[in-house]
Amino acid sequence: VEVEIETPAVECEPCKAAAKRFLAKMQARKAAPEPVTEPPVPDELVLQPEPVTEPE
Repeated sequence: VEVEIETPAVECEPCKAAAKRFLAKMQARKAAPEPVTEPPVPDELVLQPEPVTEPE
């Protein structure tokens, strides 16, 4: 199913740049062929979440 991506109305310049990069990344992801087989992830990476350090 093709979904039209609407360009969001963005006012500030940094936001425009970020939106452009985001849209370019999404288009590149669409254009790139999906890998059929992904390398297996070691169990230790799956079972151990990243330690989250919260500011005091």
